[in-house]
Amino acid sequence: MHEQASKPTQITVNGTYFDGHSAASHPVTLSLDEQGLLHLDPTHHQPIPLDEITIGSRIGSTPRRLEFPDGGLVETGDHRSIEQWQRSTTKNGHYGWIHRLESSIAYGAGALLFIIALILVSLMWGIPWSSNLIAHALPEDITQTIGDSAVESLDQLIFSSSELDPQRYQQLQLKFQQLLTNSNNHKGYRLEFRHGGVIGANAFAFPNGLVVMTDEMVELADLDEELLSIFLHEIGHLEQRHSLRQIIAHSSLAILTTLLTGDITAASSLVVGAPNLLMKASYSREMETEADTYALIEMERLQLATEHFANIMDRLEFAMVEAQSEVHTEPTDPDPDDENSEESWLNKVELLDFFSSHPLTEQRTARFRQGKPAPLPTPTAITDSKAYPVDFIALRQHLNKGQYQQLHRQLDHHYQQFLSGDGKAEIIADKAYNLLCTFTPETQQQLEQWAVEMPGSYVAQYALGIYNKTLVSIRRDGRYWRHIPEQDRVAMENHTKVAETHFLNSLKIQPDFTLAQASLYSLASFSRYDDTDEETLITEALKTNPASYILNRTKLFYLQPRWGGSYPEINDALKGIHKQIQQNPELAALTGVIFHYKALDYDRNQHYRGTVRLESAAINRGHKSWYFANRADAFSKLDEPELALIDYNNAIQLFPEDPQLYIDRSSVLRDLRQLESARQDIETVLTITPYDEDALETLANFQIKAGNHQTALGNFQKILVTQPGNANAHFRISKLLTRDSGQQEAALQASHKAIQFGDDSPHYWYQYAYLTGTAQNCAFPGAAKTYLRLCQNSWCSETNLRWVKQKQTELAQQNLCANSQ
Repeated sequence: MHEQASKPTQITVNGTYFDGHSAASHPVTLSLDEQGLLHLDPTHHQPIPLDEITIGSRIGSTPRRLEFPDGGLVETGDHRSIEQWQRSTTKNGHYGWIHRLESSIAYGAGALLFIIALILVSLMWGIPWSSNLIAHALPEDITQTIGDSAVESLDQLIFSSSELDPQRYQQLQLKFQQLLTNSNNHKGYRLEFRHGGVIGANAFAFPNGLVVMTDEMVELADLDEELLSIFLHEIGHLEQRHSLRQIIAHSSLAILTTLLTGDITAASSLVVGAPNLLMKASYSREMETEADTYALIEMERLQLATEHFANIMDRLEFAMVEAQSEVHTEPTDPDPDDENSEESWLNKVELLDFFSSHPLTEQRTARFRQGKPAPLPTPTAITDSKAYPVDFIALRQHLNKGQYQQLHRQLDHHYQQFLSGDGKAEIIADKAYNLLCTFTPETQQQLEQWAVEMPGSYVAQYALGIYNKTLVSIRRDGRYWRHIPEQDRVAMENHTKVAETHFLNSLKIQPDFTLAQASLYSLASFSRYDDTDEETLITEALKTNPASYILNRTKLFYLQPRWGGSYPEINDALKGIHKQIQQNPELAALTGVIFHYKALDYDRNQHYRGTVRLESAAINRGHKSWYFANRADAFSKLDEPELALIDYNNAIQLFPEDPQLYIDRSSVLRDLRQLESARQDIETVLTITPYDEDALETLANFQIKAGNHQTALGNFQKILVTQPGNANAHFRISKLLTRDSGQQEAALQASHKAIQFGDDSPHYWYQYAYLTGTAQNCAFPGAAKTYLRLCQNSWCSETNLRWVKQKQTELAQQNLCANSQ
């Protein structure tokens, strides 16, 4: 049943009447009789049924309008009475409901959320869907006009005429047309070339079916197959009308006008705005995926290796980083002890983002590699180890036999060759000094005797400086300054002063000796030694020898952010190096250094895939052993030992005298269960540097597994010759001596040394507690207490914990060491 309408009797409403013909207003009183007729008093209008009157919606407290069919109207503010009249009729009963909707905060908020949701849905799905629909429906003459206009504008603003060799131009045109034919594509797509200018290496697909590739992209490719893969990718954009869809999406208002009015001339806004939109808009991830998919399918159908696309994409990405590396930012003032204190400059760089730029990701290129790793560059002639021969065994024999004249002549010969224009000779000399001055107990005495017998030899002075600089590195052993024990700090300061003195002596005799200049600069930068102005030193040195590989390499090293420099400074230095490459081709190997240092940042942040990609870029530009070694280390951390082994092999080919490379390769060989090869690498290390800590420890571990405990003991004792504070060596010596019942006192002394130099290791304290407890030594209670405390924050063997606690109880019951702490 329907509810009956309430009767409107006794309700009057005051208002103002307008006749609709003049501006005059008349106050009136309105009333509604039982028949639903509205009466005006005074009578300005005949009674009229309320259903024939249009009653305006209520908007806040503004006057309500009652409009009559003849044009007259009444305005009144008595909303309550009007609403009672409305409820009394069937026609106007809905007006109260509308008012409740309009006046409700909840309804208003709901409507707002609905509108926002509608806009979001339109932006995320509606506009892309409609853009795709419209793009495929637009007449060809419009798309042709849009594309022509865009190309013409970009030719005026950015592009310039191609500088490709005409024969090369025609060759690529032919390959493009053959690609279309083989792809069964006869849509009239065309290829043109432009000089990219600020855009650099890139390719573009225009709505009119034109593919434009820059000269820089052609130069970037190593193989034509790589360019063919780019052609197919751009054809994929054309097939899906991506550029047109982007323009339409960004010009949705003009398109909406076209659809609503049917006026096709509204689409002219597309033609006018297309160039600007093309330059500002980048393809979405979905569009790039669609174009990639098209290229991938076509490459597989045409039996074209899909890795070609991934390879050139990697190269394109790093070319963009290089282009942006000219952006300067103010370097921060980093904590010298915190290598991650400065946000890496390259992290702030945004790659060039043109309309067909490629948002490169590892996942994207991985589709084209299909499980295959990035190709590893083969070392070229510039990195052939035969180009830098150093017979360090012969050098050491001269030193051992006191043949100082021969030593001087041989080392001076390399430097004289460098001064005469042979860039390799400087590198050979640098290697020779470092290999000659490797630590042995006898080396220092022999070098000092050489300097005494040949006081005018800049070679002897420099060699003594290098030896002391080597001792500084051994003492530091990769530790931050705050982690170095006081006795090592004092020793390092002494060696630093001695090294500086000998470098200065060498320069007094041979003022332009680049190796001494670089070493003095390195020493001053590394140690913050106040007596030397390193910046002035390196600046003046490079004025005299701007093509020196050693000087430039050293300067670049200390321009890293972790040493207080910045990537823009490295880039500026590389500009100067590029100018000198013709004079010294060896400098070309430094052109990838900015990627190598960025890779080190990634490695410290445990982003090993990024490390691999950046080192690959460095290798493509320089093929240095350090680039290969760092990428090999990243492969090892990614649990890809086969790839790591390939890189270590390449690195060793470049620098066969670097002991660290053999140590690292040995670790990989052990992972691959190639134990004999791993052992041979360690023995090679000890041929080069007889007292290398890592090699001695690794070899000792091999010997322990083979049961040669006495030989292993000797190797751990050799470590203490160079590093008397090496806690681990003392600990391992103690463990080996413990096996011999007659060596318990010596084992205890070694164990005590271990806890002196490594008092935070529960392993060292357990060994000390075991030896003191077994010997009923009253040092046991204190050792046991420390061990149990350390085990609260570290994992400890349950067996060891149980033994220590049982021994505590046993000694307590025997009332031994009652007063010991």
